[in-house]
Amino acid sequence: MPAVLNIVGASARAAAFSAVRAGFMPCCADLFGDADLLYVARFEEPSAAYPDGIWDTVQKMARAPLLYTGGLENHPDLIDELARSRPLWGNSGSCLRQARDPFLLARVASRAGAAPPELRDADNPPRDVDAWLRKPLRAAGGFSIEPAASAGPTASRKGGGPAEPTPVDYYYQRRVTGESCSSVHVASSVECRLVGITRQLVGTPWLHAKPFAWCGNIGPHSLPAAAKRTVEQVGIAASQAFGLRGLFGVDFLLDGITVRPVELNPRYTASTEILEHGLELSALRLHADAFLAPGAPEKLVAESRSGVLGKAIVYAPEALVATADLITLHRPDPYRLPAIADIPARGTKIFEGRPVITVFARAETATECEAALRRSAENILGHFQRVGSSI
Repeated sequence: MPAVLNIVGASARAAAFSAVRAGFMPCCADLFGDADLLYVARFEEPSAAYPDGIWDTVQKMARAPLLYTGGLENHPDLIDELARSRPLWGNSGSCLRQARDPFLLARVASRAGAAPPELRDADNPPRDVDAWLRKPLRAAGGFSIEPAASAGPTASRKGGGPAEPTPVDYYYQRRVTGESCSSVHVASSVECRLVGITRQLVGTPWLHAKPFAWCGNIGPHSLPAAAKRTVEQVGIAASQAFGLRGLFGVDFLLDGITVRPVELNPRYTASTEILEHGLELSALRLHADAFLAPGAPEKLVAESRSGVLGKAIVYAPEALVATADLITLHRPDPYRLPAIADIPARGTKIFEGRPVITVFARAETATECEAALRRSAENILGHFQRVGSSI
């Protein structure tokens, strides 16, 4: 019987499918409980509001290794609490406090030969606000990023929801040009290697995404040799400076051959599954070995064997309800690139601006892949019905 691996976070589906491919039995808790996740994993309904209910939920899960996915890296105290009850296959709270500090990342990346954008803290706002962004210190997926010129004061949200960050939870980043990219690395106790690179879809209008929201990846993506070396060096420098272990990602802008890192995600990232299918490797096996085996990661392939792959998150253009039992039309198979994933159960209500579903595509070129994603995104909304603002 496969060994159990506990997976928790805002969305566990991609990591759970990767865990199955690596020979594990995933036991998961996340915000969605999507139909395809339930198809391959045990699921524990979070016992309270996310992320506060995660600790109690984990106590109901097997005493097996624990992996966290997106969003929980912003809660290092919670990660340390979880690590006291389950073996942690992820980076500790002390590591997260450093790795998620954009000012520390900028210094480390600069020493590695990259050119991160200029940053300012909340106490030193820029005068030329049109040239700057205001970004939250603790966020995920590009949400809450605003042009500094239009960013207003924040206040606590009413109605029992999580509090919005206060101004001191923000920093300023100078706007820079470049292609939005994401790299995935794997670090062991002795070495850090680059797994691969994807191009990001950010604020894509045909996905109904907000201006700075992450909404997908296309790859594997090739870089000029000099830029690729810089990305590799940034990964090595960050792993050494912060003590990173296992899979992690770096988001950066590519301006010619200039690499401009903007964020480090110290866990299994959403772009990883594109590289897994495109490069035909087991990312969760690499991740597990980083905690179980003392040596370097196994040799990684350098080129795609399967053309260009893409995933795109379709956001709700208005309040919707799922009207079809899509899981019966698209039986999940963790060993193949799906047509759709993160499938909501029939009758699920989705608020405007929230993720609806993920679509995938495979093509010979990145342009063809993006066009296929766009067609799928437009077609899939036909399975959802407008319900107005009543929900």
